[in-house]
Amino acid sequence: MRRTFLDTFGRVSAVNPALLRNMFKTLTGDVSSAANTHEAEIDARLAQFIDDEDETLVWDLRVNNGRPETYLPFLERCQQYLASCVETSVSDRRHDDVIEGEVVTHMATALNATDFYDQVIKTCPPDIAIPSLQWLRWQFWPRRPGSAASKRYTGRIRVKYMIMARQMRENHIDQYYASAMFRYQKEFCVRFHNYTSLICQDDKHTIKVGEPGLPVSAVERGKQVLVAKDQTFEVADHDFTKFSLSPSVSFKVEIPDSMMGSFYRGVVYVGLKENAFEASSCLRHLAEYSATVPRDNPIECHYHDGGPDHNVRHMRNKLANIAYFLDRNLDALSSVQTPPKHSWKNPAERCMSILNIGLQGVGLMRQKTASCEDKLKNAGNLGAIRNLESILPQIRQEVLDAVQPVKDLLGDVFSRLKLKDEPLRPFQAASRDDISALAQTLTRIDPDFDASVLTDSKKTVKPGRLILDFIKKHCLERHYMFSIKRCGDADCVCGKPSLPEEIFHDLHHLPDPTASPTEADKYMNFQEIYGKKHTDEELFLPSKIHRRGEKNHGMPFPPSSQYAKNTKSVIQCDECQRWRCLYSKKALKRDDRDQLQREMDTLIYSCGTSFSDLDELPDDSVLNRVFMSKKLTCMSPMEIPYYASFPEEPLCFECGTDDNLCDYDAKKNYPLCEGCRAAGKTFNERRTKAFAARETGGTL
Repeated sequence: MRRTFLDTFGRVSAVNPALLRNMFKTLTGDVSSAANTHEAEIDARLAQFIDDEDETLVWDLRVNNGRPETYLPFLERCQQYLASCVETSVSDRRHDDVIEGEVVTHMATALNATDFYDQVIKTCPPDIAIPSLQWLRWQFWPRRPGSAASKRYTGRIRVKYMIMARQMRENHIDQYYASAMFRYQKEFCVRFHNYTSLICQDDKHTIKVGEPGLPVSAVERGKQVLVAKDQTFEVADHDFTKFSLSPSVSFKVEIPDSMMGSFYRGVVYVGLKENAFEASSCLRHLAEYSATVPRDNPIECHYHDGGPDHNVRHMRNKLANIAYFLDRNLDALSSVQTPPKHSWKNPAERCMSILNIGLQGVGLMRQKTASCEDKLKNAGNLGAIRNLESILPQIRQEVLDAVQPVKDLLGDVFSRLKLKDEPLRPFQAASRDDISALAQTLTRIDPDFDASVLTDSKKTVKPGRLILDFIKKHCLERHYMFSIKRCGDADCVCGKPSLPEEIFHDLHHLPDPTASPTEADKYMNFQEIYGKKHTDEELFLPSKIHRRGEKNHGMPFPPSSQYAKNTKSVIQCDECQRWRCLYSKKALKRDDRDQLQREMDTLIYSCGTSFSDLDELPDDSVLNRVFMSKKLTCMSPMEIPYYASFPEEPLCFECGTDDNLCDYDAKKNYPLCEGCRAAGKTFNERRTKAFAARETGGTL
């Protein structure tokens, strides 16, 4: 039967014999062995070709005829690139030992296969044969040699991938309400597809910048990167940095034609801000939108987290949005935020992993300032650096000039990165003049308005009657949304609508999520309630309906010092950087401690979460027996059990730092740093009734 199949279809088609053999085996279930070893190797490679569904994948089989492989020169270029171009490793565990003293370097988010492929191609002369990207992937070392997929990797290039960290998340009482609000916003964008722009914004975690002559790694330690064999690169510890940069990501979404389409396509704009003199604010973000993101449509929708620079309930941010609305000459603007602890829902948050590709393996340091180095040496934090501007007016510009080469370096790195084949576009942070000019737009409403209150965070924002009347007439204020819309009056300060009349007539504020009358646990569809009269938000907002009682610690036993000593382990919050205790009912054995440490290496922890929030934990996992207090927030001080478990490692009770601790009596007080004392904090006494209650599951 096989011979007849091959002869019959082989004569009338140009199909490769190996492909015909695979067809026959697939359709008939034939499991007979190959005629010889060469045929077996050809069939094995063809199986990979079919499984990958990649028509560009080429398997060079000339070696079976005694001729050299076509892609050997390309592989040599890959090895040369690894040996000469990639020099940084900030992880102590940067390689795995394999057979006969060989090592396999880690390929994590530091340098993905696509970027590695593109960079090697740039080094190749025109006469070298270039394989497909998928062919190159199969030349890596398998991440788990014991897995079935490892059979497909050749290991000819000694690099590998690293496991990505899992994110621990906390539930919030308003999470479904806020999700419904975001869905309404997306359906609104689809409805007005040809007239709307959707922009998602978020700030990435700060990037440390070292002092002159003392570079630091751009990302935290503990992450593997792609490194060259037998090369090292030393960088300073993060604790010694004074300056840092914050990448701001503005993701202009390519709105699909329907809700079934993807909202993760578009253009990503990335700006770098120096945190001492270019701190993020709502007005700064909007000024950067104006200068960077083209105004393609008269309707804009913004989505972001609920941080101080975006919280839609803050009057400062409301006025900034109104100024942007007028300056941009928009017909409508809606700003929606995520609920607390749910910034991961923001599509811009997913772009951060792309930035990590460029940040891995990069050491950064600033240049020397022209005249302020002596003063900067005595400034220990950002507040002290900012205060120097009152006595040294030139320090602002000198600091910005000193970090500009770092911005240029990272901007060049980011421009090499892509989101679905669309390169990232770096931009410069907004200047003081740009921000002030945007704030002055509010004088169109109230000529007597002092625009400086929006640019100076120390001033109290008190809008006048004219601005309050504008808000009442044109805006809709909600817990997670702030919306502005033209009134349609040509004589009003908002101006004449630019939309076609029939489109503007159909334009309304985003509706409030309203509970379905038939299904109490669901919200009504967008089409059912769009354009209808707005209801009282408090009727359906869960946090307004049910006042949240005091949260318990979420553990089967009180978080006491004894249970903390059973683990002798802590985990650091990725947001507030405080160390939080881990508790266990019984003392952990050595193997359990080792497993716990390995598991924590793959986690990103935030205060208030627990291991139970992770999905699909194995029954025998040590994480099922280890707990942390779910009552903690990033505003909570250190836990009392920490000081009993780690008496030799004192940390400030208020902020958790080990720098500049004040002199204190360890038997009477908990540690306090100079920074917290300067902020008005005082020593907390040990073993008072209040703290004894906390130790057994009280207010912490």
